Amino acid sequence: MYIHNIDLHYHAGQERDKGVSLEKYLLHAKATGRLVLGLTDHLDIYLGLARKDKECPYTRSISGLIDYYNDVNKLKSSFPEIKLLFAPEIGSRIDLDRICSDVIRISDYFIFELPFSEESIKENTKQMVNRLSEIQAFRDRARKPVYIAHPFRTSINIRLVKRDIQPWITKLKPNYEMSFSNEELSVFFMFAIDQFAYACNRFEIPVEVNGSTHYGIRLFNLPAPLQMLWASYCKFRDTGVQLVPGSDLHRFGRFGHSVPFDCFHYLGLTVQDLAFLTDII
Repeated sequence: MYIHNIDLHYHAGQERDKGVSLEKYLLHAKATGRLVLGLTDHLDIYLGLARKDKECPYTRSISGLIDYYNDVNKLKSSFPEIKLLFAPEIGSRIDLDRICSDVIRISDYFIFELPFSEESIKENTKQMVNRLSEIQAFRDRARKPVYIAHPFRTSINIRLVKRDIQPWITKLKPNYEMSFSNEELSVFFMFAIDQFAYACNRFEIPVEVNGSTHYGIRLFNLPAPLQMLWASYCKFRDTGVQLVPGSDLHRFGRFGHSVPFDCFHYLGLTVQDLAFLTDII
């Protein structure tokens, strides 16, 4: 098995394209080589906290999430070659005490988003680390594995995707040795890379190498941001943080449609290095 065969972040519930069935999402997963598949959905939508204008295939309630889970189970026999797992994605605004026992019961693991503050690197790092502590407490209480999704997504949206690219970013020189300082990485990504890595290691919480983040960077003709992303993951690896592959696919052919297997290859990590897998299968 190879890294691209494992995708632990695959949206196929409320985020499905209109008129596209769950079975078609699984057929796409099969056709694109996914053998271990973590089916997810934003719990915020089921709790009525997000995407209120979106037309959804399931009701916006915990019973709707359970319906999604039941639909996944019904299709397992049709896809015996794929290990299907169920893993809700928990937004940064959700009070973890609101996650009821039914949600915990049906979940193989949980995917967590982190808060993000533009006030300062110090404040942003503080909020991220505080949330890690809350996630650790939830994990120990729920007795289910957890990991952190797309820690660089908001930074990339600010620096490249959703706002004008600032001249200093355009002027960043390629660094094919990936020899960026911690300060350079922290300024670009807007949180203290070393402190965050140490906290993840201390709390024993894995971090995702996210396909959507890679896709967002590759839309632009700038090599340094991708190199800085990989350099940051190198620091995570060297600090002892477990890394997890996830495409973050939502819709076919749009964004987050592949697992960043090339990043894992650069990091020198194979399936045998994915300790998180032993926790979930």
